[in-house]
Amino acid sequence: MTKGSQLIKFLFESGVFKAQSEEDKQKIIYLNQGIIIGTIMFIPNLVFEAIIGFLPATILNLVFITSAIICYIINGQGRYNIARNITFIVLNLILLTACFTEGTQTGNYLIYSSLILLFPILVKLKDKNSQVGFLFGFTILCLILSVSLCPKVGYLPGLHEADAALMFKGNFMVSFGLTTILAYIIYLITQNRETELIKAKEIAEESAKVKLQFLSNMSHELRTPLNGIIGTTNLLKLDEHLPQQTEQFELLNYSSKHMLHLVNDLLDFSKMESGKIELANRPFNFKKFIENIYNSFAAQFEQKNLFFKLLHNDVNLDFFISSDDIRLSQILNNLLSNA
Repeated sequence: MTKGSQLIKFLFESGVFKAQSEEDKQKIIYLNQGIIIGTIMFIPNLVFEAIIGFLPATILNLVFITSAIICYIINGQGRYNIARNITFIVLNLILLTACFTEGTQTGNYLIYSSLILLFPILVKLKDKNSQVGFLFGFTILCLILSVSLCPKVGYLPGLHEADAALMFKGNFMVSFGLTTILAYIIYLITQNRETELIKAKEIAEESAKVKLQFLSNMSHELRTPLNGIIGTTNLLKLDEHLPQQTEQFELLNYSSKHMLHLVNDLLDFSKMESGKIELANRPFNFKKFIENIYNSFAAQFEQKNLFFKLLHNDVNLDFFISSDDIRLSQILNNLLSNA
């Protein structure tokens, strides 16, 4: 990077170290660019007006350049909102004053096209506070006053018609140049936003892939011990055991199979994301189903001294129904866990 490039980068990025976010950093940079470029483009007008000896216009341009330097310093201190507000207000007042002193014949009102084009940039930079609305209204008001109330020939004498024609051409070139630059800045901001969205999408897609890969890799780790528990439980049930242990083995077997079903459903993550999970329709004994649910929570309720009773003798529960017992079990388990 050349020394000239380093200097330009330094001037544009003045104050970014005080920005609290990436968006604030961009706002400071773009305001610095606007102040510097706008000031440079107004210098030829200042020189020309000084040469022809039109003092009012020379003073106005000196006021603008001085205020631009002050706003640049304020922005460099990280006070973006203050610098932005002063820049808009001073520029509007200077343009309005120039239209009254020089007349519409010099074309100062043409600069408003560039000034209004700054507001789409503020919107794209998410600069959406109430102050921006005030600045926009103030700019439109000054533009209306400049076009409708200002005379063709200014109130202050001393400006020749030929000089006024040259000043009109100069203001036209400044307006055209600033409008072109601002349109390019809007294009760059739009491109940056699109690039950020594309990167965010790629990161999200990559994250989803990693998540799916993780679940796929964990499938064997989770299923293997569960299958071992289920197999061992079935073997223990075949061996001699105490009568009261039968119910415990059945609960262990039921809980293990239930967990295996849940793991299988959880691991099928792509199906869950696409909304293609289908409910099963298989027959099961409702009384046995309720007893398994009861046995899973009985100890927890007893430890907390909560009333939890199963109607073992209710013959109305002893029947078969066709439904998704796994999903139904999930619902009841959640409800009882919350209870």
